Amino acid sequence: MSSLSEVPGATTLDEIESALKTDVVDILRTCLEALTGMDRDAAYETVMNEPTVLHDSFSLFKREPALFSKVIVGNGGQPVEARDEQILRCGETLGYIKTLIVRASARRHFRRKLGGYRTVIEQGEAASGAIDNLLQRFGVKKAPVQKKKKVPGRGDLLYRAMREYLLYDWQARLIPHYTQFSPELVEQIGAAILSIREPSELRAISSQQFRIGAKVAPLFLGSAGALMQQGTTDTIDSEVLWKLWEQMELNRLFDTVDVAESRKIIAEVAATSKSAVNLLMPILGADIRQFIVFLFVAYAQLGRVEYRNIFTESGGTQWVAKTYAEKLAKMPERPVPELTEMTRLFSQVLAK
Repeated sequence: MSSLSEVPGATTLDEIESALKTDVVDILRTCLEALTGMDRDAAYETVMNEPTVLHDSFSLFKREPALFSKVIVGNGGQPVEARDEQILRCGETLGYIKTLIVRASARRHFRRKLGGYRTVIEQGEAASGAIDNLLQRFGVKKAPVQKKKKVPGRGDLLYRAMREYLLYDWQARLIPHYTQFSPELVEQIGAAILSIREPSELRAISSQQFRIGAKVAPLFLGSAGALMQQGTTDTIDSEVLWKLWEQMELNRLFDTVDVAESRKIIAEVAATSKSAVNLLMPILGADIRQFIVFLFVAYAQLGRVEYRNIFTESGGTQWVAKTYAEKLAKMPERPVPELTEMTRLFSQVLAK
């Protein structure tokens, strides 16, 4: 069975899969170290079986689309822009083809890690009494017929639950982390799972920090209003900030820090002035992750002394916070909630 068997129409399926197994995989074999020395079949299977390699493949495509110009073609065979909404020669959009690839890779991974379909023996109706048993022994009555039945494994059940939420190329690196989820948890979270791009956040949801049946969504999926102390709208609650620090593993923004140093950093950020909070809230407050990551990136980039000067009530250069807010407001769009991307864009805002 084809890896992309969800594609409607055999002709479309054949054309897509043929291109992936030949032209596309040839480019990947040349450019990705993980595929060096492999033949086409082995390279294709590696890409589809290893989410990390699939992620690297999508990253290469995004970084250097010109390499794929002979593959990304329209109806007339002419190269077209590599946009997700672009319809290709096969009749499908580029974005939909990415979706099919991500789903096929996820299905393979889920089955391999959690188990796929298996065949079980289903017994027919058993003998109802001593007379029936006796008749079966003498061959007067036939014994119940055993039937083979295919039942889905845990991997198949998870794939069924997640299928409609496996849509984008950036999800490739998250496929191994989705295996921590149960179908019930996927159903509870629903489309909100598409707002999560960090393995640490997936781990937080699947752990005891977020129980199935809980009515309250994880902190990091809310707005920055949840960060404020009860009874105020402009003072950060350090304990809530600590929970987010742990759930989002924000220690990654710093060189090695122990618990004591982490607490110091959190205390400094929690002391952010009311004026700075009020400047940032209208711009970044819709997503608590963007709000706090900006503050922690600022602390990491500026250092403790300069952060205090700009972002605390006693600071001598508090006017600089307004400059940062103005630069944030002029950004064409807010960064996606991925730590590396938020760090990159916020660092540009903070650069002098």
